[in-house]
Amino acid sequence: MEGQFDVALQVCVVLNNMEHVRLVLRPLKDELDVEELLTALKHKRGESVSYRCLDSLTRFLQSTEDDIAYRILTVVAVLSDKMRPEIKKNLFHLAWVPDKVDDNSALGPLVQYLELNFKTLYENLASVNFLRATEAVWKVVLQELTLTARSNLGEQLPFFRRLYAALEVLLHFFDGNDKELSLKSLHSVAYQDLERLLRLHKSDTCYLIETYYMQRLEEQRKKQQEQTMNPNGYLTVFLCYNSAAESLRVDVVRARDLEMLDPNGFCDPFVILELLPKHLFPDCSQQKTKVQKKTLSPVFDESFEFPAPLERCRQEVSLLRLTVMDYDVMLRDDFEGEVFVPLSDLPGIRGGEEDEADMPRPLELPLLVPSKEKSEVLCALECRTWDPNAKDFVRQQKRRHS
Repeated sequence: MEGQFDVALQVCVVLNNMEHVRLVLRPLKDELDVEELLTALKHKRGESVSYRCLDSLTRFLQSTEDDIAYRILTVVAVLSDKMRPEIKKNLFHLAWVPDKVDDNSALGPLVQYLELNFKTLYENLASVNFLRATEAVWKVVLQELTLTARSNLGEQLPFFRRLYAALEVLLHFFDGNDKELSLKSLHSVAYQDLERLLRLHKSDTCYLIETYYMQRLEEQRKKQQEQTMNPNGYLTVFLCYNSAAESLRVDVVRARDLEMLDPNGFCDPFVILELLPKHLFPDCSQQKTKVQKKTLSPVFDESFEFPAPLERCRQEVSLLRLTVMDYDVMLRDDFEGEVFVPLSDLPGIRGGEEDEADMPRPLELPLLVPSKEKSEVLCALECRTWDPNAKDFVRQQKRRHS
């Protein structure tokens, strides 16, 4: 096609010639009867001279082979880079085509361009050079697709769903029987990073919020397995679910070893209780304990009840979050830490005969403070300036990170 770069036969000839020379070098020592010459040299000049000659010849042949291999890869890199503008143009077409155009039609021009050039490569390159060229072009495709995604992180879900669908089609294209790319080359770090990025940005907000909470719960479980002292302190609670009334009772007992956040060396702690995620429990308002003054080991001894439908409680993502805050009269309350309790683990919710024997037991849980490094999930949500739910969630989490 006029104006676009297509692979020329001459490039294939050059690559094959270089590969042929590289392969010819390998048996050269045997073909030159080097061993016989070295034996004669050893008898005449000594073993050390013979060894130095062998070493010099071996290093020379190896460096020559390495240099040819490097030049082959350089030509392959130039070849794949020459294809970049057409790949970029077709990806732009894919990304911004009207929504009424289906994914296959939008991706058609890029696939056709790749098929045309891979036909030339396949028919005219030695197998090892074809593999090198395929891997190089796959890298260019991943780079350009990643650039398209990262340059438009504020776009809405259909944009990323189309890019994700394109990635799947292109992966299948490069995984074809005639491409011979290894799984390691296909599923490279660049591919994994791009797949994860697109998967996050194509997912709906509720799913991302659930994913974030599951990650926080996993952090808590790892912290519970550690033998070291938790610097953020601990919170003890009793929990009991009444399946007949579909009601969750929470007894907030005490906390210990809280962090000193006030100038007087103490804090004024209170606990906020809430069922999460909010889209599963929209009618459950958060509740709070009373403030306990000037203490790092407060005793609360307060009970709370939440209406909690059994079927929703049985979902893996259903959690009770307890947040310990330090009350401040003049400024904003300070964040001490938070704990999560998966509701599906509670007696009365799991179902089965074992629930009857499971009496509520005190749970002493380590308080967590979110890492200052934002998670990928939060970053994805932060980009959704068009979604009020995402904006509100990110704003709430930032208060806990500060």
